[in-house]
Amino acid sequence: MKPKKSLIFIFFILTSLLLSSCNLIKGNNTQDGIVETLSSMYVQLTMQSMELNRLETQVAMPKDPSQPCPEVSNPECPTLLPPECPTPLPPEPTRICPACPACVPTIVATPTPTEAPLGSISGSLNYPSEFIPAQRVVAYNTRTGYYYWVTTGENYSTYKITGLPAGWYKVVSYAQMGDDSPAAGYTIAGACNYTCSSDRSLKEFELKEGEHKTGINPTDWFPPEGSDWPPEPKN
Repeated sequence: MKPKKSLIFIFFILTSLLLSSCNLIKGNNTQDGIVETLSSMYVQLTMQSMELNRLETQVAMPKDPSQPCPEVSNPECPTLLPPECPTPLPPEPTRICPACPACVPTIVATPTPTEAPLGSISGSLNYPSEFIPAQRVVAYNTRTGYYYWVTTGENYSTYKITGLPAGWYKVVSYAQMGDDSPAAGYTIAGACNYTCSSDRSLKEFELKEGEHKTGINPTDWFPPEGSDWPPEPKN
């Protein structure tokens, strides 16, 4: 430190003067006074040097390591350490707190919603004649009002409608032979080949998610008067 070096320099100068004075003024009373004064200054400088050494030792001494470092909370990262180190007040170069890690919030993946699997229906077609006309088979969802269809060619004896969501359905097949063409339905009586019932109303059935139901045969061409069979959709 600069004050310490200056004191040492002065100390050497005074010592040199003291020795020179001793050689020049031995045996003289005035010379004895000068020697006593220089000796007193030498003692004072020595004490000041010792005090400087004590202060330097005290400053360099580390603080008590048992004192905890300050902490802060972070509500966005409750499971992590504090994301920001608090500013030490006042700064203490001899006390170094551990660095706080960066806050990395946990990212929870959100599952992508998947669409419900679609189902299908299939069955047989006929016509009371020597040939089977082209037909438009329509599946009506009785809960939503939506309908789904497929068109078959002439003399096709089977059909299949795919892409059906789960729900309750009724099926009607319309012959494609111009205006006022007849229609056939999947009826309660037709579902059991007319052996278990005489009810010619359309049979409602449930189709579950991803289900592929067979045997839905719209083959009853003789609807009773006042039946609930819907007319063929225009689109």
